[in-house]
Formats: sequence, C-alpha cells, structure tokens
Amino acid sequence: MKKIIFCFFVLMIPPSIFGQNQKFELYVTDNLKLRDNPTLTAHVITVLPKYTAVHLTTDGATQIIDGISGRWISVISQNGYSGWSFSGYIKDIESNIAHDLADTFANYESGNFPGKIRKHYKYPGVSDIRLIKAGEGYYIQQQLRSFQGRGKAPEILKLTVAGEKVFLSEIDIIENNAQEKPALQLEYDGVTFSKGKTRIFQVGDNIVIRYMEHIPQDDWLGTWEYEEFYTYASSLNNLKIDKITRLTSDYLKNYAGEYIFDSIDVASDTENSDIKNLAMKTIINIEYNINGKYLTLPIHNLIDCYEPGNGVGNFMLNFVETTFNEPFFWAYGEGEGVGHSEEMFFFYKGGIGLRYEDTGAVLGDDELTVIRNKHQLFYIFFKKK
Repeated sequence: MKKIIFCFFVLMIPPSIFGQNQKFELYVTDNLKLRDNPTLTAHVITVLPKYTAVHLTTDGATQIIDGISGRWISVISQNGYSGWSFSGYIKDIESNIAHDLADTFANYESGNFPGKIRKHYKYPGVSDIRLIKAGEGYYIQQQLRSFQGRGKAPEILKLTVAGEKVFLSEIDIIENNAQEKPALQLEYDGVTFSKGKTRIFQVGDNIVIRYMEHIPQDDWLGTWEYEEFYTYASSLNNLKIDKITRLTSDYLKNYAGEYIFDSIDVASDTENSDIKNLAMKTIINIEYNINGKYLTLPIHNLIDCYEPGNGVGNFMLNFVETTFNEPFFWAYGEGEGVGHSEEMFFFYKGGIGLRYEDTGAVLGDDELTVIRNKHQLFYIFFKKK
C-alpha cells in the first residue's frame, strides 16, 4: 500500500538551549507577551504562541489588565525563554489533555495567503523592479501545501534589491545568531525576475515568491511539494518577530527528546481495539538534525501505537514544514480502496497530541460483500519524558 505524507507546522525560537527535563504545569491560552520585568511598559522579549507550556518560577504583584484580574508571574517557557507574563492568560494544564484535544482541534484551520489560485502559472510575472524594491524583507511559506513528500524546504527567505539586481537568500537563527546562506541572484527573463525554477509573481498589490532552488531527491515526487508560495512576513529591520522566530533551528531543537503516554480519549472504536494498552507502551523518539535543520523520527514511532505491524517501511520522516497560526502541527494521511485513515500530530501544551481517524469497511473474500462498516476515532496525548 502506497503511503502519502503530509507535513505542516507552526514554530517559536528560544535564545538559549533549554533543559529537556523541565516539567511544565501551565500553558498560555492566547498569544501572550513575555517581558523582562513585571510591568506593561517593560521590554517585550517575545510573544509566546497559544498553547505554549510554561513553568512557574516566581509570583509577582496582582494587576487588572483588559478587565481581568491576575498576577505577574516569572516563567520559563517550553521553547527556552525566561521572563514575566500576565497570569490572566495562563491556565493549569489539564489532567486529561487528550479529552481537550478533541474539542480544540475539531475544526482545524491554518494558512494565510493573499490569493486563492493555487497554481503559480495563473499569476502574472513582475517586470517593474520598483514593485520588488517596495517588497524587500523576509518571506515565509504561509499556505499549506497540497502535497508534502519527504523532501525539505527552507522556512525563511530574505529578498533584497541592489540597483537593478534582485537577490534571494535563506535565513536561519542558530545559537541566537542570524545566519545567511549565499544569495541567489534573480534576473529578468522577459516575463518576471527568476533563476531556474525560482520566480517572482504578483498577487494584487503584493509580490509572492515561488522558491524552487532545492529539487526533491526522490524523482517520483516531481515538484508538487514545492508548488506553494512564500509571502511577505516582515521588513528587513525586524527578523525576530513572532511569525519568523518560530521557524528556526533554535526552536526546533528544543522539541527533540522522548515522549511517553499521558492520556487518551476514545470517541469511537467499532473494532474494540487494544489502543489504550498499545499507546501506554509507546515511546516517540524525536531527534533534531542540525545539518539539515529538521526534526526527524522513524515512521513506526508514529503509528505503532494504534496499528502495530503496519508494514509501512523503516524510513524516517523529516519535518520542516511550517505555518505560524497554529501549534506546531503535522498530518500523516493515507487513502485506501475502501475508506480513509488520517493521523494528525500537534505539539501542544508541552507534549504531543495525536488525532487518529479510520473509516471504511471490512470486505468478504470476494471483496464485493461488505461484512461490516468500521469507524475509529481517538485522541492521544504524549508528554515529554
């Protein structure tokens, strides 16, 4: 059976390496500013995205903000930051997070793109370099891809103009220092500014970048996994805004480690499977590849907790795909002759949440007779060991 992989995620950046054994008892309920002192006028260190887990270190003074009474508290976040936040937007992590996942991700939405046409050739090129000059800055991939294979793509692009020349380079943050790869020079080709399969297009008053410098290693993937656009995220003066900082190596490496079973919510299981016992024995090992800038893990770590002996193969999944609106997320989808199964994984409240659904039928020997319909839907939460 051929498997199709879809991978997406949303990220943050720590300024320093954080201990992997820290226990988190709280999480932020909305995007929340972390400051260097317990006051609204203090410097903002970063914005903690919704569902970021934190550890309380010190209590501070009580204050009313936005009509909410709360305390200033000193916290350490799961992505490595230390500072002060207002407790009015911080709650205790529930004892059964899997149950909460069922409600939180029932209607998952993500992506933000200034156009609805998905194919690049539907958009006009850009001949006026002044339009590109006006769009100088950092670009990220905000639209979920229609197809995601095992290849990897960059997350942050830097667009600059010098005279009549246009340059595009990849940006990363490692050990809290910005690093830039050698720039790719784009030239006008009679239609738009391009280099190889990398091209600039216009969508309304905006420019978008189709970055195609890195072709998939597996020939069968074609270029489907690189079809989506990169869109404007920030000016060249602001590399460390929230959208961008979640997409870096400093962020990714803090999510490496072992994750073990915490809780389960079985919404439907017509097969009466041994899912809870299997999940309790599961250890998910996530590693960070510092050279390739991605998280990686064996495929069986993902699916053996509900489908042991599935025969998928012993390859590794590499995760670098990102969206900035939601918790770090990826989905593993599979189509079958009868029915469909889909697995979604989220970095959520200091651990990993899994939503698994399998719908279909059990056929008779002639593969024409339906013996029974089946449906499985459950949520599992794995906490960091």
